[in-house]
Amino acid sequence: MSTFKNDASPVPLLNSSKRLIQFKQAALSALQQASLDWSSIRFLQLSDACTFKIEHGDGIKLLRLHPDTSLSELKSELAWLEDLHSKVDFPIPHGIPFQNGELAIILESYGSPPCSATLMQWVEGSHSEEAISLEEAFREGELIARLHEASEAYQPCHPFDQSVWGFDSFQTASERFFQYASAFVDDQGLELYCDVTIPLLEWLKKLPIEQNSHGIIHADLHQGNILFHEGQPRPIDFGRCGFGFYMYDLVQPLLGLPPDQRQALCRGYASLRPFPSNWITQLERFFLISMIENYAHHGPNPAETESMREQQPYALAMIKRYLDGQPFLFEHVPPYIME
Repeated sequence: MSTFKNDASPVPLLNSSKRLIQFKQAALSALQQASLDWSSIRFLQLSDACTFKIEHGDGIKLLRLHPDTSLSELKSELAWLEDLHSKVDFPIPHGIPFQNGELAIILESYGSPPCSATLMQWVEGSHSEEAISLEEAFREGELIARLHEASEAYQPCHPFDQSVWGFDSFQTASERFFQYASAFVDDQGLELYCDVTIPLLEWLKKLPIEQNSHGIIHADLHQGNILFHEGQPRPIDFGRCGFGFYMYDLVQPLLGLPPDQRQALCRGYASLRPFPSNWITQLERFFLISMIENYAHHGPNPAETESMREQQPYALAMIKRYLDGQPFLFEHVPPYIME
């Protein structure tokens, strides 16, 4: 008998229980259009997409419902994933066709807003319960280098309709950051953020786009989107993929690591793909850009305010060192104390 389950993942406060019910109904509608003899469906998470774990006779699939993503964007993502799947030697999520042969479909039902649906191959793995080891960090670096090598060789058959992560996106994020930052950063800290944001924008606007430094990237490879299976890392959740700088992609997992693990990850990357001559400076700048973007993303959520406030002595310490011309990425930097 088919069953519908919830896991322990809470629905964000900004999303109503009514919306979740609509997504569950849409999930059942999507499965009616899939060639699966499924036995259970488990709600996983509600964020930019609503995701479900589908168990069936031949294994496990991931069902994604996309309320704000166009079919064109989804088809671009899935085409890239299919190309990656054919080139890399590790599992990645890739699309499974529905009964009509399409990898992405539109679901419409009375009383609910339309949304798109995609069915993906499930990627086995789990997150480490403890901080990742130096060896695991090294392997993450190798993984990202392989993704970038495959991306550099990718030639889209159709126009690639995805986001561009660069000057415009950071400018938008920085405006959003300063809109909400007063809730978790004091006035002195905001001055430091202002002092660093302006030159970062100026630098990013002038940064040349070249084939070996810019291409299609995952753009969201934080530690939560890297699973480990039998000691090997596997990337998941490519929903934010788009055009961007490879160094920007590389700093996403660095944000969640201590300095020694950051260094190990970069060594793993460099073992397969050489860095540019000024790579540390580039990484530190993209690190600060990504940090500000993260605070901008979480800023409107009151549930995140206290956590972001607690992080500021460490975030401001790195900003201060950067403004003073001192390295921070691979250093154990003490928290910043306001004068």
